[in-house]
Amino acid sequence: MSIADDNLEWHREIASREMRADVDVPRFDAVVQPSHYARFVIEPATFNAANGLTFLEGNVVKYTVRAPYKGKRLEDLRKARRCLDMLIETAEREARIEAGESAEDVWKVML
Repeated sequence: MSIADDNLEWHREIASREMRADVDVPRFDAVVQPSHYARFVIEPATFNAANGLTFLEGNVVKYTVRAPYKGKRLEDLRKARRCLDMLIETAEREARIEAGESAEDVWKVML
């Protein structure tokens, strides 16, 4: 069983416990298991790793799913948009390189 499978099983168990009043749900740690992720069957970091998402792709997922629960909805949605804009910009630059423009010229300005 992989780490992602172990994490998925752990998250499913927590979700199952949350639905049953007779089982104590463990207290969540702000670093290891923040409460704004505890409501999901699979934590965004586990999902991102299991699906091979890049840093920016993973951040779009993370910021989008936690936005309603962390208490800074608009800030998190703006962060997700910033990451998505960077992904789009990267794809556009890669297309310019494929079209023959030099990589040095394409990447001389930061994202």
